[in-house]
Amino acid sequence: MHVGFTTMNTPDDVRPDVLAGELEQRGFESLWIGEHSHIPVSRRTPYPAGGEMPHHYRRMMDPFVSLAIAAHATTTLRLVTGVCLVLEHHVLDLAKTVATLDVLSGGRLLVGVGVGWNEEELANHRPDIAWRHRYRATEECIGALRACWTDEAAEYHGEFFAFDPIWIEPKPVQRPHPPVIFGGAGPLGVEHALRWADEWAPMDIALGNVARKVARVSDAAAAAGRELPITLVVWGDPTPATLRHYRDPRRPSHRARGRTRPVGGPGLGHALPRPLHRARPRARRTARTREPVGLPALVVGRQGGRADVGVEPGADRLAVVPRLADALDDLVGAHPRRLRPLPHRRQPLAAQQPDPRAVLGEAAGRGLQLTM
Repeated sequence: MHVGFTTMNTPDDVRPDVLAGELEQRGFESLWIGEHSHIPVSRRTPYPAGGEMPHHYRRMMDPFVSLAIAAHATTTLRLVTGVCLVLEHHVLDLAKTVATLDVLSGGRLLVGVGVGWNEEELANHRPDIAWRHRYRATEECIGALRACWTDEAAEYHGEFFAFDPIWIEPKPVQRPHPPVIFGGAGPLGVEHALRWADEWAPMDIALGNVARKVARVSDAAAAAGRELPITLVVWGDPTPATLRHYRDPRRPSHRARGRTRPVGGPGLGHALPRPLHRARPRARRTARTREPVGLPALVVGRQGGRADVGVEPGADRLAVVPRLADALDDLVGAHPRRLRPLPHRRQPLAAQQPDPRAVLGEAAGRGLQLTM
């Protein structure tokens, strides 16, 4: 099973290049970085998990710049936009940025995309796209991007995106283009994932009965004559038992078809907004159910956590790594290498960068011991 890692990627977090290098050495398959170009002060759109929006959303750094320096620090780690809000970019600029990063990383980029949850944020970028049309506009945007990545003289003519024949290079290293992963989880999200996405990456708490929903979507893809690799984004602070539960199929025929991964990060279990504990009890119980799912891949990480959990900035960002590193040998058959303590280095990105030694600790045996 592939295991990925996601981060909120703020100036208070471990630098993306440092984080990427440590993840690669410990056997992680991918690094996922999302985006919000800005957060409107009006805050008319409520935070989806309920309660006050965690302040980290206001401080997220650019995912493409961050993944570029992560690419420079690694050789095998897959680099993922998790997710890119494509409607908030000019489509031609985005096409070139993605292709350039795929070239510079040697074909290691995966393009995670989403429709977003903040209505005012989209309106500031594209006032011509009504909120109710964002799924249709995203599908169009992906069509325009694919034309740019694959056609020598690309052109596209749609309702929301249109351009006459153009030369736009470089083309991505991956053929026909980097995989496009869609993060929508509701009925409309599943419909669009089945129609145009290369892969599907829902969050586990949005699925209800994870095993049943994954099997249903996988079967629907097979009935449509296609494979839809599934990546499960794990909300919370997962244990190795949780990851094994997501990996192992109920029956061999129920294993999700295609390559998948779990995605997650540190401290999520301690960082869930309190309203989520009250408002989503069924989803939280389902995430802990022991009914096997059959996913070959997961993503774990820190997403939308609260700042007031009594942990120094940066210190909880890799709290899940010891357990995952211990579990990797069992989950993916890869033994984490014994690592030397990270050297002390100044971090010019922010005035108070966390010391990686304090965050990651020193390697001990198969895992790590955090010094938090």
